[in-house]
Amino acid sequence: MDGGRILRAYLASHLGRARGTIIAFRVGVVLAVCTAVSAIFLGYPMLVVLAGFIGFAGYMECKAVRRTESIRGFNVEHLVIIDGLVVPRTSTVNDMIGILMHSPHHTLAVSDGESISAVIPRIDIVEKMAKGEANRTAGEMGHSIGVTLSTSIEEALKDLRLWKSVLVYDENGDFAGVLDREAVDRWLNHN
Repeated sequence: MDGGRILRAYLASHLGRARGTIIAFRVGVVLAVCTAVSAIFLGYPMLVVLAGFIGFAGYMECKAVRRTESIRGFNVEHLVIIDGLVVPRTSTVNDMIGILMHSPHHTLAVSDGESISAVIPRIDIVEKMAKGEANRTAGEMGHSIGVTLSTSIEEALKDLRLWKSVLVYDENGDFAGVLDREAVDRWLNHN
């Protein structure tokens, strides 16, 4: 595996990260198949498992690099959900479940009466319902992590890994919409 990383680093320095990773992955697969075939004939079943693991790890690394490369150059403005659902801070989990049952959205924006102050991903609402916390309010559950329309998708993904959804603001600091992990995943799967 270290040899694969060294090969990838060498190729990446000459061909770019994505191309270097793809070539290193292909070389790794050929070597893993050769190792597995040899291990079968020599009677080493654990070596077959190890070769399979190495091939799978290479595949996942290649997939991750392709995904990262596919979002380079795109900003949050390409994926922001403008027509999202807004609920008052006093909405309970029961209220929010009722709203989400009839909506394709995965995130609710929370209004404090004057502006959008927080965001709640669908999964958090469902988890609260499952825990029997149906009377928790949107104001208690929401978080106010936000990005701007010009934030790169790469940067926004760092927040989305932790929070699942974020508020999106325009360059003047006004609410522009929401961005959630599901929207990014759908976009990545279609590109």
